[in-house]
Amino acid sequence: MNDTQAPQILAIRLFPTPENGIVNKTDTAMTYEIQTSEGINMINSPTFILAYGYVGFGIAAIDHQEGSMATLGIYSVEMSVDNIPAYEWKYDRFNFSDTKEVNAHIDYLTYVRDRLTVERAFRLPGNHLNMYQDSVRLGTQYFGEDASHDIKFVVKDFSGNSTFIEFPVVTYASLYNNPMQARDPEAMLVTNAKGVAIHKSKLDVAIPAGAVYQDFYYTDMEMNSPEYLANTYRVGSWYEALDVPITVGIKPEATIPDSLKSKAIIAEVMQYKKLKGRGGVWNGKFLSAQVPTFGDYTIVLDTVPPTVVKDYVPADMNSYRGAVIQYKITDDMSSIKSYTGMVDGKWILFEYDKKNNMISADISFLPTNNEHKVEITVIDERGNTTNYKSTFWF
Repeated sequence: MNDTQAPQILAIRLFPTPENGIVNKTDTAMTYEIQTSEGINMINSPTFILAYGYVGFGIAAIDHQEGSMATLGIYSVEMSVDNIPAYEWKYDRFNFSDTKEVNAHIDYLTYVRDRLTVERAFRLPGNHLNMYQDSVRLGTQYFGEDASHDIKFVVKDFSGNSTFIEFPVVTYASLYNNPMQARDPEAMLVTNAKGVAIHKSKLDVAIPAGAVYQDFYYTDMEMNSPEYLANTYRVGSWYEALDVPITVGIKPEATIPDSLKSKAIIAEVMQYKKLKGRGGVWNGKFLSAQVPTFGDYTIVLDTVPPTVVKDYVPADMNSYRGAVIQYKITDDMSSIKSYTGMVDGKWILFEYDKKNNMISADISFLPTNNEHKVEITVIDERGNTTNYKSTFWF
């Protein structure tokens, strides 16, 4: 299909370096929506953008192909300042084994909070992606003396169609006197290069080196949670991405009987109080687990066994997948530890597709035109067991 449709620029975001840069009034990042008139992209702002000090830029843009409603990503971005190339990246150099590190390329905060993908035109300390044309140029700009600077972005799709936006950034040295955003006096600076360990009476947190992509002021907060076995602890910020797991240890509020300690897990308290199990091992009086994100954590018991649900057997009338039987095995709180299957009283090999929670077995060797008995035993990481029995016709 011949694609002649240019990408669409949605927004520009400016990132003042905390305590070393200003955008308009303070060192807080700001997003500007883009409006288009007669094919010209413009910043939707009644005033000029003011900046001082060290500032990074980011852009949100999408692409569409003619005849399709699908929203696609863009291929490349070029940024220049006063007609001098400042930053460039292309997706043809992207290594898909580094997909998690994309969180260092985008602005994770706007992605999580606003569902807007802003791609940075500057490099964070923990960003080691190989998609950038100049491995030395970091992209952050310094605006010092009173002046007006012309910023230009050129965005291209995979077919070579392009669009651009130009806008001025006005610099006043007097902006340096504007107040910086307030810091929690108990906040602890965490950097990509150096990890930290936090030890409190009922909370232990270990953040290793390389966990965060940028300088981050860590805080935590304890919240009374009588419905759980421990209070809930807000560890860090939902809006800060992690590249490697951190360790969270929590001390329960009440004594857990020895008979139930093996059922205790660290659980992440998500939106609408939905719980997500993160496992855990006892370390003295603390239950500790490695967790992949900052968030709210507590302790609960997992005494619920896994579920086994038939997905397909050959006698199903709605589809035919061949001489196989397939079952979904899931556990809401803990991961699956083991599973075994038997057909007509004999062990049978089930293959596990973890991504789709599916186990499948080839039954082509079974005698046909018979009813067969299947038995599946599934055990989760906390020892909860389900013994599923059923029959199928083949």
